[in-house]
Amino acid sequence: MNKRSILTAVIAAFLALPLAVTAADKKKGGGFAALDTNGDGKVSKEEFTAAMSKSGKMNEEQIGKRFASMDKDGNGSISAEEFAAGQKSGGGKKKKSEN
Repeated sequence: MNKRSILTAVIAAFLALPLAVTAADKKKGGGFAALDTNGDGKVSKEEFTAAMSKSGKMNEEQIGKRFASMDKDGNGSISAEEFAAGQKSGGGKKKKSEN
């Protein structure tokens, strides 16, 4: 393969990531698809808060901070890309120093 073909393949894989994440979530009934209750392709603060409140693992303040940390572009919703990046950055788990 030449460099251009490799670069094209890498770009295509990168662009397909959100679709793959969403498809995998729908298959197993969890993750991003489970949070996106209205199916609009993004998770609102209300959807996120409702789901996280049910788990009982975070209080309201912690939920708000986690949402804000995942909403990288500050538009008030979490995209599939932002969700995937948030999961890679710790998925909301506390560091040992915070326990």
